[in-house]
Order: sequence, then C-alpha cells, then structure tokens
Amino acid sequence: MRSRISVILLMGLITACSSSNEPVTETLSGSFDTAFELIPLEFTEDGEVALASTPIEASGSFVGFGDASGVIVQQVDFTVIPTGMSGTGLFTFSDGDELTTSFSAESSFPDENNEISFGGVHTITGGTGRFLEATGEATLEGTGNLNTMTGVFTLDGSITYTP
Repeated sequence: MRSRISVILLMGLITACSSSNEPVTETLSGSFDTAFELIPLEFTEDGEVALASTPIEASGSFVGFGDASGVIVQQVDFTVIPTGMSGTGLFTFSDGDELTTSFSAESSFPDENNEISFGGVHTITGGTGRFLEATGEATLEGTGNLNTMTGVFTLDGSITYTP
C-alpha cells in the first residue's frame, strides 16, 4: 500500500510540474515612444536616398508583461511605393527576459509637417527566459516626425509562450 501511495504522489508531482510548463496564448498589446536616426546607405542616380538604415531606440510597455526597452534595426527602401520598411526588434523587459521579432511594414510620404505614418506586422521569433520559444504576431501602427526624429508605435496581437 505504501508503494502505491508513493507512486500516486510521484505521478501527481510529475503532472503538476509538466502542466505548469505548458505554453499559453495571450493578448500582446504594447505602446512605445521612439527616437531614430536616418543613415543613407545607397543613392539613386539623381542623388536621392534609395536605401537607408534607421536604428530605433524605443521605451514603453506591454500590458500584463511590464516595461520594456526596444532596439529596432530597420532598413527603409525609398525606391518602392509605398515606402518599404523591414528589420528586427529586440525588446528587453525589466526582469531581463528578451522578446525578438522580425517585421515588414510600409510608410506614407511625409506630410506638410514632415510626419509619416506606418503600419505592418511584427512576427515573434523567440527570445530568452519565458520568451525562449515564443511565437505570435502583432499588428504595427505608428507615426514618426522627420524633423524631431521621434515617434510612437503600438503593437497589438497575440503571443504564445511558456510562463
């Protein structure tokens, strides 16, 4: 009888441990302020910028996940209409966990105030800690001001990760 109880207790512990490591899917919603640069990489025959690197530093938070800082490596292709944007994102949380993304987006032409709007999709590619094997997708929407080299963006979607 005693060995049967031990086996039952051991099975219960194994089940409890494995169920706490099951992936969950949750809403991912974040809002960030940004500062960016515009570094020309290639020019057209007319001397216009054709391709540029626009490194971005972001600070903000994801609802339910906390504050995060972001480093976004982005290239902008001015030779296509609408302007194409693509790159990677690294979001670091206060507990040290990191969330990585890749993205593709499009932006408007600057308006009379030299502001652009942009939209696209960030695909979650993993990370560290609880985000080690994270997957998901979030819609990107934002604006940037080419005079102040600042902007804002939001990410709204879902994430599957192991808490």
